[in-house]
Amino acid sequence: MNDDRQPTVRPRQATVREFIAVVFRRKWIILGLFLVTTTTILAISLTTATRYVSIGRVLIKRGERESALASSRRISDWKEDLASEMEIMKSVPVANRAQAILDERVSGGGHKVAFRSNQIDVQVLGQSNVVQIAYLDPDASVAHEACDALIAAYVEQRLRTAAVGYPKAFFDSEISSVTQDLNRWETQRRNFISGAGISDFDSQREHMIAFQMTQTLKRDELATELAQAQSEQKLMQEMMGDPTVDFPLLSRGSGDENLLVEMKNRVLVQEAKVATLRERFRDDAPEVVNALVTLETMRAMLRREVEGRLRLVESRVTMLEQRMGPITAELKSVEKKLASMPAQEKTINEMDREISVLKTRYSDLMENADRARITQETSSNVSVTILAPASPAVPSNARDYVRLALAPAFSLVVGLGLAFFLDGLDSRVRTPHDVETSLDVPVLASITERRRGS
Repeated sequence: MNDDRQPTVRPRQATVREFIAVVFRRKWIILGLFLVTTTTILAISLTTATRYVSIGRVLIKRGERESALASSRRISDWKEDLASEMEIMKSVPVANRAQAILDERVSGGGHKVAFRSNQIDVQVLGQSNVVQIAYLDPDASVAHEACDALIAAYVEQRLRTAAVGYPKAFFDSEISSVTQDLNRWETQRRNFISGAGISDFDSQREHMIAFQMTQTLKRDELATELAQAQSEQKLMQEMMGDPTVDFPLLSRGSGDENLLVEMKNRVLVQEAKVATLRERFRDDAPEVVNALVTLETMRAMLRREVEGRLRLVESRVTMLEQRMGPITAELKSVEKKLASMPAQEKTINEMDREISVLKTRYSDLMENADRARITQETSSNVSVTILAPASPAVPSNARDYVRLALAPAFSLVVGLGLAFFLDGLDSRVRTPHDVETSLDVPVLASITERRRGS
């Protein structure tokens, strides 16, 4: 019976020779990676300048005062507080102050140092309130001086911003402003009262009303007399134009009234006599002419008497009108003052209110200023303590030759791995192991090619 089973091929183990053959076949990959890595490490280490670092430590007293009038402090979250402090250390005001400190030292005999904020390194030590401040620079002396100036500038800035001292400028400015406003309003009130001539509105209003009533009564009496005198004047004027008008009696008794009445009666009798003579005689008769002359003489006498009395009445009217003028002017002045008093009283009340508000504000400012001085003198404002000043600068990136040597060594390992990986991807048959793998038959023997010498 024939056995059709294929002979079992045992997997053949790779030999050291084959391993070495792979190494020699891919030697340029291994050597290239080694040379590239070694060259890169040497270039970086030789071109990188040595930088020195100076380190100091400060303890921050957490919390800040909220007001100059209270000594209590507001405590924020730990991370929030310290993150804010780290940003303050890197801020422009701190950097400018550090540069100013360095410049002051130059004037004292030091050398010029340029402070750069991008060379600052700060970090918090654990869960504490201690912050480590470092400054890096290629020059060791510059690093030490800059770190020391940075710590001094930060402490100064922190004490100036965190400590709420007595705001002297604010209180002086506010008190001066309130004082000026108060003096201005008081001056305006005095000038207004002086111009208006009013000190007590209630009493002066009562006095004006009483004076107005008295003057009104006087004006009414004079108006009555003036109306009567004007009526008499009108009648006199009518009588001057027409003697037939009845002669009016004076409003005040006079001894001449009977004389005037008698003279008027005589004129009437003479007129009747002339009319009778004209009936009996011609107009050019001596009797008629004499009677007419007598009548004209009597009329002239009556006219003179009436004119004199008219002048008397006119003078009386003028006198009454002159007496009415001042009273009317006084009444108008009093009415004008009474009409303007509500507006003046409102203005005075507004001024008094402004003065009262300014006085209250002045009192509050003085009280708060005293409280701020007391708080300033009785509360401590120190919030930063220097635990360690700037240390002498030490190299921060010194060359570590052991680590530099490890990079080429690891590049050889990587190169070997890469060589075997690429060799595994190669499909060509080079070794007995490749034959057995490709043909699935065992290799009984192999003929090694001998290289002949020249």
